[in-house]
Amino acid sequence: MRVNPCLTLLMISTLLLAPALAAPPDTGRQRPPSRSQADGVWHTLRQIPEACARLQGRFTGQPERPYQLQAVAGSTHCRRRAVLLPLQQGGEDPGQGWMLDERIMVPSAACPGLAVELRLWRRQPADTSRPRDAQGRERIYLQQAREQWARQRLAGLPQWLAYWQLQGRCG
Repeated sequence: MRVNPCLTLLMISTLLLAPALAAPPDTGRQRPPSRSQADGVWHTLRQIPEACARLQGRFTGQPERPYQLQAVAGSTHCRRRAVLLPLQQGGEDPGQGWMLDERIMVPSAACPGLAVELRLWRRQPADTSRPRDAQGRERIYLQQAREQWARQRLAGLPQWLAYWQLQGRCG
């Protein structure tokens, strides 16, 4: 009896792809929890080179405001290719068009029961192609291009949104 190699390859690929097809959709990267961070020490949670920004935070040790998070601008020579929207505490799924990119957990060294969770969402811009003329070419007129650029300077760039929240309690 002779075995058809194409049929064998098809059967093996079906067996390998079946779990991937049955798996739930990817909900962003989940990093393992980072090492514990001491109170008062700034630590980088994530760099977003496209937005020329770095997200950094610190545990304050104060019960009324136990964590502080801020976006820090990168180099002045960096050319932005994305927009980082203002940081938001709490928050749920931002809605249509946003994809969860990453979840980051950082525990507190001073209080093992306390951790901060950062969720980074990103949205690609909608197709902003210009209308074409009868010959199929884009026609760009200087004054119209300037006006459009002034109106939609940042609308054509990918966007990043960061939600953060504290989990657990101290003491």
